[in-house]
Amino acid sequence: MLTVIGETLPLAIAIAFSPFGVVAVVVMLLSSYPRATSIGFVLGWASGIAVVGVAGYLLAELVPDGAGGVSIVGPVTLVVLGSVSIGFAARQWRGRPSADDHVELPGWMSRIDGLSALRSFALGAALSATKPKNIILAFGSGVAASTAGLVGAQAVVVLGVFLGVSSISLGAPIIAFLIAGERVYSGLESIRDWMIRHNSAMLGVILLFVGVVLVGNGLRAL
Repeated sequence: MLTVIGETLPLAIAIAFSPFGVVAVVVMLLSSYPRATSIGFVLGWASGIAVVGVAGYLLAELVPDGAGGVSIVGPVTLVVLGSVSIGFAARQWRGRPSADDHVELPGWMSRIDGLSALRSFALGAALSATKPKNIILAFGSGVAASTAGLVGAQAVVVLGVFLGVSSISLGAPIIAFLIAGERVYSGLESIRDWMIRHNSAMLGVILLFVGVVLVGNGLRAL
């Protein structure tokens, strides 16, 4: 179990540094209802990741074992997901803005102010469960747990650790806000602006790293 946690930890960290997730939380903390919307968003974000991770585990469990009781579907799936991740990385890197480009908030972020906690929850779940990077990473973690033969409590612990680590960067700004209040506003605005500017470059590097990890894990399990 500890081996699988170690293998999936880099994937969880990659989700944790998702620029749009962190930026969304920061924008909510700067909105009219910072506590309710940001906490609702993080809970929804974690729920979406959990659904994708569990789906990966269950689908891998449904695949029958091959000769000798060993299935190659799980490892092959990891290699495929890793290859797709590397392809996305190249696309993100090529699409990064130049120093002279003006980068604005996505349209949905400009409508965050005034969201209820329930709608923030739904937004977080939708974003985390539909972003290609998150799908690759969370699904891959579920497949890895199944491929390692983990069942019951062990599988729950692995996916629970993955879920906690992948959401920690979204919770950190909220904790800072709850402790320091409006004194963190200037820092939050700086984080928001920097992450929006470098979103494509960050995603490119993260996806490349994730792709290499997934391909390596898959090849090692073959």
